[in-house]
Amino acid sequence: LLPSTYESGKDKQVKRNKLIEIRKKTSDFLHETLEESSLLSYNSIESTEKKKKFLNFFKKLYSPKDGKTNVFTHEEILTVAQMFKNDTVLDNLSRPQLVAMSKFMSLTPFGNDNMLRYQIRHSLKKIMEDDKVIDYEGISTLSTDEIYQACVSRGVKAYGVSKEELIENLKVWLDLRLKEKVPSVLLVLSSTFT
Repeated sequence: LLPSTYESGKDKQVKRNKLIEIRKKTSDFLHETLEESSLLSYNSIESTEKKKKFLNFFKKLYSPKDGKTNVFTHEEILTVAQMFKNDTVLDNLSRPQLVAMSKFMSLTPFGNDNMLRYQIRHSLKKIMEDDKVIDYEGISTLSTDEIYQACVSRGVKAYGVSKEELIENLKVWLDLRLKEKVPSVLLVLSSTFT
């Protein structure tokens, strides 16, 4: 007799393939719609120095030189990313974007916009608490399955990736989230580009 939670290797593989397919579709949709929406109002930035950095970042972004795309330094990206707040980003996402983000995070997109925002916030809060525990205890204390599940729950590419790469990706996530204070919503949205 097998327990009710038993999954064969084939069932796990089918689940993984379905998750990969859903993530691919939702990330494509999010890429298209995020370009159209404005998630941060220029007027909501407090200091003049931050406004200049924000403006210069987007001038550089939208004015490629010699037909080539511009390359940004990590500092430039971090400076702009830190200007965003989880609530600001979530509150400015349209319903289709919220549904796509819910699917990408393996949440059931059920209810109105406020319900979706609540589900995403609740999931992100659990992830943030988990981040603190993992950071405190160390990634080395996690089993391979736990590392895999941690990456999957954060939207980080996990299938077909070596354990060392999973560990490195999780370290980057923890560093950006806990030390650099980059909002987790932006980290999840940036995961759609990988």
